[in-house]
Amino acid sequence: MTIEQTIKNAIQESLDSGIVEKKVKESFENQVGDAIKDLFRGYGEVNSLIKNKLKDTMIPLIKEHDFNDYIPKLDALLTQMVNDLTGEPAKLVENFQQLTQPEQANEVELSDIIHAYAEYVGEHVETDHLEVLTDDGIYYENVTMTIDVDYDESYRYMEYAKIDLRIEQDSSLDTSIRLVRHTWKDEKEPWQIAVSPIESKTLTSLANLRAYELKLLRCYQGRTGIIIDVDDGDEWDVDVTQEPEATFM
Repeated sequence: MTIEQTIKNAIQESLDSGIVEKKVKESFENQVGDAIKDLFRGYGEVNSLIKNKLKDTMIPLIKEHDFNDYIPKLDALLTQMVNDLTGEPAKLVENFQQLTQPEQANEVELSDIIHAYAEYVGEHVETDHLEVLTDDGIYYENVTMTIDVDYDESYRYMEYAKIDLRIEQDSSLDTSIRLVRHTWKDEKEPWQIAVSPIESKTLTSLANLRAYELKLLRCYQGRTGIIIDVDDGDEWDVDVTQEPEATFM
């Protein structure tokens, strides 16, 4: 079997396996990262030679295939992806602009981050079981956020801290913030965010970042120092900013 026939068979098998739809979606979501990588990737003479040889062999073979059957599938896939990723274009741009502006201060108090999270809780807490108060207006009762601080000093040159934020009235909003710092003899570096608040930096995840996650991510990327100014067992009253419906009576 010639190399041309081998490549032709491999291309046909890949097309039949649905790899086109899969790869288009992966490439679309990672195009920003791929573009940045290309800016920093070097191409030597050997690389260019191999690329040109493969191009001369594969392009004519690919041209022989009829991709018409894939057009409806790709059109539907791309339409759905565009709708998902650009449903809130203003939010995407806003979040991107904020990420490009690092925290101005060298250190940030942990309570500032927790305040940002408390605002999110007030906007998204489940209100079905909250009491509606009618004195001086109509509003929901406050919810309670408990702060648990757990230090781990079992490592020789590292110290960790885990801050759990628990919402008494809605456990689905519970979250954690992990911090780390290096310890050298009697000197201790400032605390820093240990784990990125998002697992994948795709356009979708960027558009869906919340205000407190943006603050965490900016501190994480900028290696901003974190001052732990809260104590284990602290309880905060969080205002619920959602308004009761007129039919609550």
